[in-house]
Amino acid sequence: MTTFWIILFSTVTTWIILYFAIKISVPDPGFRRTLFVITAILPLVLVIALIRTMFKRVEPRPCPQGLQEAEKEVDEERVATFGGKAMKPTFAEAWHASYVRSLERTAEGIDRFLHNRALLNHG
Repeated sequence: MTTFWIILFSTVTTWIILYFAIKISVPDPGFRRTLFVITAILPLVLVIALIRTMFKRVEPRPCPQGLQEAEKEVDEERVATFGGKAMKPTFAEAWHASYVRSLERTAEGIDRFLHNRALLNHG
């Protein structure tokens, strides 16, 4: 409950500060009104986006074709320009490893489900 009050207090404080900042610095009433509306809606949109992000399951996606080659070209150009070593592992390799791990976890979950289901049906 404390988190709720902190978020509410910070939102109201932000609204008050932005109200006076906009009122003082924007002379055009139409533009000022538009900024007031954006200021009022933005914290609500951020809270909704945060809640959706917390509860939405992200589907794993394979690494796009050609990313590793493009990344290699960019890294070679960086090394040629600035020196240093090539980056290992690359982002594409890390993405692929993460994708494989997520597929393995999904397969393990399916195996556990099927095993438990078989135990219930035959047990």
